[in-house]
Amino acid sequence: LTNALGRMTLTGQLGEVLEESAQIALTWARSMCSQATLSSRGQRGGQGLSDHEKSLCLYESAMLSDIHVHLPAGSVPKDGPSAGVTIAVALTSLFFGAKCRADTAMTGEISLHGTVLPVGGVAEKVRAAQKIGMSRVVVPESNEEEAREALKDSKQLKEVEVIPVKTVEEAIDAAIVGGNPWHSASVW
Repeated sequence: LTNALGRMTLTGQLGEVLEESAQIALTWARSMCSQATLSSRGQRGGQGLSDHEKSLCLYESAMLSDIHVHLPAGSVPKDGPSAGVTIAVALTSLFFGAKCRADTAMTGEISLHGTVLPVGGVAEKVRAAQKIGMSRVVVPESNEEEAREALKDSKQLKEVEVIPVKTVEEAIDAAIVGGNPWHSASVW
């Protein structure tokens, strides 16, 4: 995140669809920051900056900063839309300065309206999350049954909580420590 013109740079071994997913995630996250800014007008906080002044700083950070996202090549090709929800959560974490839970994996395509859409390969993704020690996995609601079946068939001993979501906001609530930051007064 650097102050500049609001551009996003994507590097790594990415497919075109993943680049589109990242752009959708950025557009959605910026839209939410814009809404948070508008909803804070006229409110006053305690000492220091007013809620509105703080939200203007958030808005400026989200809209006017260049963002560089690097996804290392690794051994798994990254060419699909499945990272959309993860990127949206990461950008929300960045813009609001909120921490993501380290025990939570996620997958899901997103729409510009913030709907989490179903993706393929959920069974493999859930088993991989379990194998590396994740205790929670966020999946599109329509992939919930596939995720639960994959865990039922798994030989791993580690319990994994499946968290089905319909919207990016629900994913953010599950993945960020303390829940969705723009629903929490503690952000300001």
